[in-house]
Amino acid sequence: MNVVIYTTSAQGGCYDYARQLHQAYSGHTLVDRCVSLFPENADIPARRDFKKMLLPDRTDSPLAWDKKRLFIQRSLRNPIKLLNYLRDKPPSLVIFNDWEQITAPLWAPLFRSRFGSKHLYAIILHDPDRDAYPPNLRTSQYCMGSMMRLMDFALYHDFLPTKPYYAPNGRTQYLNVPHGLYPGAEPDAAMLNFMAAELQPSLTYAAILGNIREEKNYELAIRALQQFPQLGLVVAGKASTRHISVAGYKALAEDLGVSSQIIWIEKFLTEGEMAAVIQSVNWLLLYYASTFTSQSGVLNTAAPMRKPIIASDGSSSLAATLRRFPIGLLAKPDSLPDLCKVLARALDGFGPDAADWANYLEYASWDSQIDTVLAAAKHL
Repeated sequence: MNVVIYTTSAQGGCYDYARQLHQAYSGHTLVDRCVSLFPENADIPARRDFKKMLLPDRTDSPLAWDKKRLFIQRSLRNPIKLLNYLRDKPPSLVIFNDWEQITAPLWAPLFRSRFGSKHLYAIILHDPDRDAYPPNLRTSQYCMGSMMRLMDFALYHDFLPTKPYYAPNGRTQYLNVPHGLYPGAEPDAAMLNFMAAELQPSLTYAAILGNIREEKNYELAIRALQQFPQLGLVVAGKASTRHISVAGYKALAEDLGVSSQIIWIEKFLTEGEMAAVIQSVNWLLLYYASTFTSQSGVLNTAAPMRKPIIASDGSSSLAATLRRFPIGLLAKPDSLPDLCKVLARALDGFGPDAADWANYLEYASWDSQIDTVLAAAKHL
């Protein structure tokens, strides 16, 4: 079978996921060839199986209009580039790892009208709740419905919300597949040295990693430090948008008198730097807001290190995973009292046993995901 992976991001979670997914499909015995399509500005060398043919996903222009114009261009032109690429290709499994939702009513029908049943289409629902996408709820649902009517397969990770666009449509098969594990990178020596110098030996440290977004509940984590003078917090990542005020979080910590308990690393972490931070701390804090519905890439980066997890017990793929595999503790989302209750339990010496991690690591492998998808594709 031939596989084409379509990713419109040149940075962030979907981009990292695409690279791991490509490697897994390329090495599978049932796959003849895997080709991944990336934006022109992706930080990878162009080669036979990596096509840098999509429009860049960012511009150096500081003007808001230039950013909006690029978004419109990408939303209209990238799907057409994919359509043209597939025109003379043999029958393939086309995986939408990332996509243009807002213009789906325009381009999704073209794939069926142009190719019929020549290709199979699969979508990876990293974020299965698509109602929050612009410009409004009704339009967002309509666009997502147009997308889903194209798909033969929809891949989700343990949790799928009840949405009108996920209702049976006579075509799409929904497959529950593991997220896949990120390979353990060699910890960056400079970051290890930095952490060793910054960590206070008297403190137990939790870390919030990745792009800084409001849904990661930094405010509650900072407020919790007031009740636990023996607890430290590492915040490592770059603000996801210009609207995120890291200075505001720092001011809150100063007002509460907990600044000395927090280590700030305001940058995008390389794989090696991420590994160094994870290795240096005691737990990972994945305490998302109740609006979070996705799986966590940080979990699947840290899993090979068997690092304990504290996560929010909401309606999300992440929470569903921790209920199924006891590899961490769950706290009610958006609740400072419950977060503190779980932190107290963790400080008492919580640590998941090796058997739990072994079961999760076996389940979460890329081969497990790909075997499920290819077995379903074989029957169509």
